[in-house]
Amino acid sequence: MVRGPRNRATQDEGQTRLGLAPMDIKEAQISFAVCIATSGDEDLEVCKVYRILPDAKAAEVGCLRVIDESGEDYLYPAERFMVLDLPEAERERLRAVLEAEAA
Repeated sequence: MVRGPRNRATQDEGQTRLGLAPMDIKEAQISFAVCIATSGDEDLEVCKVYRILPDAKAAEVGCLRVIDESGEDYLYPAERFMVLDLPEAERERLRAVLEAEAA
């Protein structure tokens, strides 16, 4: 027998109920990396600069959280990228250029 929602109390079913919150990309410390190998991934291009989001768990398993061509962030093996160590001013400049290209 399957029960319907008729006798159930309404409750929050969003991520906040589980203690999760959506990541605000604007507030995250975004860094950048150049793709040096794609291994057949259609969502990456060699020699292109990508935004990298901080993710300690991904780093533990040798991955980076990359905002790829789809505009979404996914995990990719870190060996496919060369992370750029940029001063804050240059990082902001590069972020502005990439956001203008995406618009």
